[in-house]
Amino acid sequence: EMSEMVESTSLSASSRPPQLVDLPSELLRVVASHLEIIDLLALAEVCLRLHTSANDELIWQGLLRHHHSAVLRTLFDDEVPLPCDAHSWKEHFFLFDRSWKGLASRRTGRLLLRLATTAAEPHRELFWKPQNATCVQSCSTNLHQGRTYGIYDVTDYVHRHPGIERLLLEACEEYDATSSFEDIGHTNEARRILHSLVIPGLESVPYNVHLCTLRGRAERRQLLEWVWASSYQMVRFMWVVPVGLALHRCSFAWARIPPRWNLSYD
Repeated sequence: EMSEMVESTSLSASSRPPQLVDLPSELLRVVASHLEIIDLLALAEVCLRLHTSANDELIWQGLLRHHHSAVLRTLFDDEVPLPCDAHSWKEHFFLFDRSWKGLASRRTGRLLLRLATTAAEPHRELFWKPQNATCVQSCSTNLHQGRTYGIYDVTDYVHRHPGIERLLLEACEEYDATSSFEDIGHTNEARRILHSLVIPGLESVPYNVHLCTLRGRAERRQLLEWVWASSYQMVRFMWVVPVGLALHRCSFAWARIPPRWNLSYD
């Protein structure tokens, strides 16, 4: 049946080379379901027909289950949370990626910490690391394919933390606290304790390189927007202040003019 559909499509478009948009809707959805996130976003920008296929609800629901399978299985009883507030599955996919750790914490009442798997591995240098050494980077920066993270339950350890308790609580609020953990320079003993707190089934979850790339782009765009807005406000301030000072000087000078020089319309 599929071959007949493709054949009929190719005959109708025999006057030009076959294109993706010529495929039947069913085949378009099959093709789109095999694409990565970045490719789907690019496909949606081509035309209205491809936009519809790339934003198919079932595709994005499947992507959420695929990319977060370990998290769903361990922390959500293998059930995909439904979208809320009239969000589409595409919107829900990106919202869930940012918020699943907080949702799981509220659902289980546990304090969860997300760190690169290497954070729980002993290092040769115990107390410090040279600035030019290759460090573990957070998910918002460039990540090599295959790098993994772990989820650690620090609920029962937070009050025994030898450092400032507030720092550990703030780390739990971060999307990925790897950079904060490495900046402090934890000892190998601290890393061994961290390793003992890992949640079974979430010891080595692959970072999603495509999501990290998109997140990095979004952060750079937000930074550029902030710089532009700050520059605009600064230019406005630089223009208003001299004019205000000039008006203030004029009013001050006018107030000091002797009464006989004041204009009179009598």
